[in-house]
Amino acid sequence: MRDTSETAWWRKTRQLALATLAGLCVVGVLPRLVAGLLDRRAVLGLPLGTFLAVVAVPLVMLIAIFAFTARQRGLDRGHHVSED
Repeated sequence: MRDTSETAWWRKTRQLALATLAGLCVVGVLPRLVAGLLDRRAVLGLPLGTFLAVVAVPLVMLIAIFAFTARQRGLDRGHHVSED
């Protein structure tokens, strides 16, 4: 790998990781911030804020992790640093 390609790969990897981490932080904190508004309704017998914090947020985080992995794998292949 050339130095310019390696630099670009590291920059894109860093951007992808930071974007994913920032998104996960927002998704993780958002139900806490609006819990008072959401708890007026119930889903499956749980207040909506609790339901989001216990069920929906972990699922969204799991999906985000899989999306990060897929995009990172594509980035690695594009810069010829993937291990087959």
